[in-house]
Amino acid sequence: MALDGLYKIIIKNKHTIRQKAEDRINSLVDEYIPDSVEDAPCPTPAELERILAIREQIRQPLLTLNKKVEPLSNFLEKLPPILETIQIIITTLKLLPIPGIATTAGLVVTFGDTLAFLKDKVRDFKQEVRNGTQVIDGVNETIQDILTKLAELDELIEKCSEGAIEESPEFAALIEGQQKQNNENPLEEEYRGYQIKIEEEKVGKLTRRFAVAINSKGERSVVGNKSFSATTKILIDEAKFEVDKLLQ
Repeated sequence: MALDGLYKIIIKNKHTIRQKAEDRINSLVDEYIPDSVEDAPCPTPAELERILAIREQIRQPLLTLNKKVEPLSNFLEKLPPILETIQIIITTLKLLPIPGIATTAGLVVTFGDTLAFLKDKVRDFKQEVRNGTQVIDGVNETIQDILTKLAELDELIEKCSEGAIEESPEFAALIEGQQKQNNENPLEEEYRGYQIKIEEEKVGKLTRRFAVAINSKGERSVVGNKSFSATTKILIDEAKFEVDKLLQ
């Protein structure tokens, strides 16, 4: 099959990312959130810096994988109606009467063989679409599972950041540097019929940002996770992933 090689590469990347991400996330959760975020003691500023660094190392490959899968997903979405149209044409041609004049037996056999060949190819491509859809669903499930686990760490970071900023000039400088970087990243983007925008709110001395996806009716279809530290590019990419799920 033409797409089998691509599917195998995507599956391999998914398994690699999942294994590395889950091992690191589970280790952090076991260490810092033994019961619940609400009851967990705040890590030191240095430990928060470590958690932030690991979180970004996990999140970025996930969103990169999603970007690689997105064109394939769009392609597979367009194939079924095309294949159905071809199948209807083949069926119609088979039902047409064969003219008796100036038509040789060889021509009839050749035409019939061509229709049978096309029918087989349509069947093969339909199976490839089904296989690809399963691969993409598996990738989306993996990304969602890991983002859900990362959300626990995000809650801990949000809970403890303000105190760490007061306590540690180094941590304050890290957050300030990330927020300046945010200002250099995109704050708005069109994506698959949705307007994705970055919004923000003040929490004490900090600015917390999040992405929203607005549909053609002006309604908020997606409201992303709120973060003091994630770049706007990552927030927008996460919103795109949620839009992709809406459109499945």
